[in-house]
Amino acid sequence: MTNPLHCDECQAIRRELAEAYAEEWASSDKGTRDAWDAVYKMIGGTEEDAERAEELLPKAQFRDRPRIRLIVQKTDDHMARTGHAVRRIR
Repeated sequence: MTNPLHCDECQAIRRELAEAYAEEWASSDKGTRDAWDAVYKMIGGTEEDAERAEELLPKAQFRDRPRIRLIVQKTDDHMARTGHAVRRIR
């Protein structure tokens, strides 16, 4: 039995978003990857984790991610249209 709150389109969107994040990660420089890691460790982390994130974030080269932005918009549209909860994964 399929879950009425999820569908093939939900799964396709999740895969597409995961691929986009993986490509973004692979194409980022080490400083940017280190900054993202520090941010994730800061969430629920220690004071040291927060200090490390503050140190690394200014050095990171974050850029606009139009592909990811479009997929997130697709996710939002699908959720609004169907009521499905499409989990965004990193």
